Amino acid sequence: MSKLKYLIFDVDNTLLDFDVSFMNSERAVAKAAGIPITDEYFETDNGFMWKAWDEFGLNDTSLPENQEDYHLKYRIYAARHYEYLAEKYKVDIDPFKMVTVFLNALADTHYTMEKETLEVYKALSEKYKIVIATNSVFEVSRRLDIFRPYTYKIFISDELHCIKPSPDFFNAVIKGLDCSPDECLMIGDSVGNDIIGAKRAGMKTCWYKRMKPNSENTEADFAIVSMLELKEKLL
Repeated sequence: MSKLKYLIFDVDNTLLDFDVSFMNSERAVAKAAGIPITDEYFETDNGFMWKAWDEFGLNDTSLPENQEDYHLKYRIYAARHYEYLAEKYKVDIDPFKMVTVFLNALADTHYTMEKETLEVYKALSEKYKIVIATNSVFEVSRRLDIFRPYTYKIFISDELHCIKPSPDFFNAVIKGLDCSPDECLMIGDSVGNDIIGAKRAGMKTCWYKRMKPNSENTEADFAIVSMLELKEKLL
């Protein structure tokens, strides 16, 4: 990988622990709605989240209907999620205000996937230009602040009006970097969104399989189970 100049990182469950951040944000929603924060609440809330997610069919980001207006659909899906909560707990809330509460809380969380994540990210920035490429709404972009001092560029799907694994997304990244695809290494946890999408765009790929250490993926150029392993391979 002698031509490698850019390391492109996914965010959720690659740099930041989305599951922990999500739980923290749902606590903020419960508090704002006046719902007791109990194990039963989290179980019920999780069920409603997946019910609304399936209802809007957002799971497969490669579908053309999800590529179009994905971020608007996401906000409406999230509001539907909170409509279910309001009905269950008989609370008078504005579902879209609860979406704002959720996104603000998410934006304020910075739980890295590993304790070494930021340290490795900083070390890699001394040799490579570090890039962030994420499927995300722009309201939560300040959660990336801990990485910004070491980051060359950030690409957020909401601002690009397209999402991974769309060729439009990866082409926008390549154009924004003004580089050749084979100068880029995409690092992410999602085979479908990160690895396959980047591979099709001509990028090199690294599958971060921390959550699935025993899984195999022949699509990626290589796989890692920790950020320290990535540091060892690239420095």
